[in-house]
Amino acid sequence: MAIHALTIILSLILAVGAADQGTPSQERAALDGTWLVTSLFLNGVYRGDAAEVAIMITGNAYEQDVNGQVNERGTLRVDPSKKPMTIDFIITEGSAQNTTQLGIVEVSGDTLKLHLNQPGANGRPADFNPLDDHMLIIARKK
Repeated sequence: MAIHALTIILSLILAVGAADQGTPSQERAALDGTWLVTSLFLNGVYRGDAAEVAIMITGNAYEQDVNGQVNERGTLRVDPSKKPMTIDFIITEGSAQNTTQLGIVEVSGDTLKLHLNQPGANGRPADFNPLDDHMLIIARKK
């Protein structure tokens, strides 16, 4: 009987925690849509002259456009149970084809933050502070 009561209490604690943050499937679904890049930091430096970049995410697929032309496609692997949520871009088309780009992602309302290592590089950023050899992207949902 004590084990059953403990199981119920643990289940309630987990349910309350999930309600506070949204479920992993809700967090994952929030990525879907077209995101227009508003700020870009390359190698820790703000790039105000960046081209018009859009990232389209649908399910486990993504496409990146630069000035209206597709320059990269691939699939995504997301782990919403990690904090911050991790994201891997598996690049199947583009200049970095056949590589994986490791990063973290956060969606807050209609704002997306992506912090990515270089394609093919090992290691994942731990937070959203700009770093050398990394890319920090801030985008808004179209």
